[in-house]
Amino acid sequence: MPPKSHSKRNKPNRGGGHRFTSQRHLTNRDGEEGDLWGYREKKEDVIEIENPNRGKKDNLKVSDISNTPREMTRREREAAEKEAARQRYWKLHLEGKTDQAKADLARLAIIKKQREEAAIQRKAEAEAKAEAQKAKLEREGRKTRK
Repeated sequence: MPPKSHSKRNKPNRGGGHRFTSQRHLTNRDGEEGDLWGYREKKEDVIEIENPNRGKKDNLKVSDISNTPREMTRREREAAEKEAARQRYWKLHLEGKTDQAKADLARLAIIKKQREEAAIQRKAEAEAKAEAQKAKLEREGRKTRK
């Protein structure tokens, strides 16, 4: 078999670890707990100084949040104004006070008049056709029903 290639992961480790036990508190000869390598915890009086740049947390209650009126965002305000304007315009439109409503009503009046004239004309044509049929039957000498 050919020898295995040695990549960075497969390099042999030389030298091993420098510490042979885990770093933990051990008791020394005097019976005091201490660190194996002589590290000691610093025991100093700690002076607590507040950071003046740190923002204060506002502790708000749920009842305070729900009672305070919230300002609407610009988008919400614009949407509300747009909806109110649309409602106002629709109300005026239904009353017939807008230009578009006046134009619609005028157009509807013209269409209604045209339909009435067409209905009268159809009725007249139907009567004329019936009279023509009656006259034709009389010319041929047939009796008409009454």
